[in-house]
Amino acid sequence: MRLFNKKKNKKRKRAGIALGALLAVLLIFSCVGCGPKESEIETEVTTETTTPPETEPEKTAQELIGDALLLRGNYGEGANEKIEKIYAEAIEKDPEQGMFWKDMDSYWAEDLEDLEINYDELPYDLSDGENLAIVILGYGLKSDGTMKDELIDRLQVGLYCSWEYPNAYIVCTGGGGVPDAKEADVMGQWLLEEGLEEERLIIENQSMTTGQNAMNTGKLLQEDYPEVDEIAIVTSDYHIPWAMILFKAETDILSQKSGREITVVAHAANETGRKVNTDMSKAAGLLEILGDSSRAAEIYRKDYSSVPDLD
Repeated sequence: MRLFNKKKNKKRKRAGIALGALLAVLLIFSCVGCGPKESEIETEVTTETTTPPETEPEKTAQELIGDALLLRGNYGEGANEKIEKIYAEAIEKDPEQGMFWKDMDSYWAEDLEDLEINYDELPYDLSDGENLAIVILGYGLKSDGTMKDELIDRLQVGLYCSWEYPNAYIVCTGGGGVPDAKEADVMGQWLLEEGLEEERLIIENQSMTTGQNAMNTGKLLQEDYPEVDEIAIVTSDYHIPWAMILFKAETDILSQKSGREITVVAHAANETGRKVNTDMSKAAGLLEILGDSSRAAEIYRKDYSSVPDLD
């Protein structure tokens, strides 16, 4: 009986062990998938975000031409290679405008270098008729509204020229001055007092810069004096190259637009003995004529921060 019970107990013990093992296996399998899903596990993910480098907007033909003008004014011949590349790019974008200003750069870099100043009188071979306008450029007045000696000297040369060509118009241009007086008005009055016929006198009294002298005078002659097709400039000797290129640029532009050609044919100067580098002033005036008044104003303020690098 005891032997039987022992055997029975051993069977029960083995059955219990087997049952326990089975339950353990079932428990393990039942727990599979009980943990958080992979998408639910919080993990610290480090992602490197790269910001694409900022690219400058592509420049227009006008902006490129403005760069070339500033380079010529600031560096002269030293900028030839870069200026050539800039005009090539400008011509691709706007062939007509690009070629026009490239030709103007050649005039600046080559023809103006060889310009001989005519003192006191104009050449004797100009047209002697109403088709000629002799343009006298203004100069700052004294605080009391009277003229400085340099302006009187300019006027004296202009008066001589009016005697040389008695049928030509005489233009006084300049709007700077004091509250009660403008350059061109004072200049015109002086000429009348010296015997100039009133019907020959033209007054342009709104200009504040040489660029505006050129633009306002050119527009006035185009609109109101259709008989005029030649211009002779009178100003101080150091101012002649500066005035010549600005008047040439403006009259060439107006001629292209209107189909009626006006040409700068000559100049006469009063002698000052001053040596003045006017290259950046040329650049500023040409920027005005180009239509880039913002950068022109910077140069007039002696702010050269917009001048491109040569690199």
